[in-house]
Amino acid sequence: MDLRKIRFIVFLATVLLGLLPLILEAATTGEIFGIVRDEEGRPLPGVTVTVSSPALQGTRTATTDSAGEYRFPLLPPGQYQLSIAMSGFETLTRENVI
Repeated sequence: MDLRKIRFIVFLATVLLGLLPLILEAATTGEIFGIVRDEEGRPLPGVTVTVSSPALQGTRTATTDSAGEYRFPLLPPGQYQLSIAMSGFETLTRENVI
């Protein structure tokens, strides 16, 4: 086999192996994130946000930070239900979040 062909194959294999994690991660996971605010638009810290789905084994829970933000990284593709709860407030549920 020609030395140029071997170098090309090694180069191509190196490039493909370097890109593989990015390709697999982009194709197999997603993320849900947001901000919980009150009626006046102020962020609400300490709110419990729960995500559930048939695509997810069990549920995941997050608590909003001081800016009212929550994040659920590395979720498998699918439809999700979000439940947003805080003591003293009615629980809000969002269906069919993709």
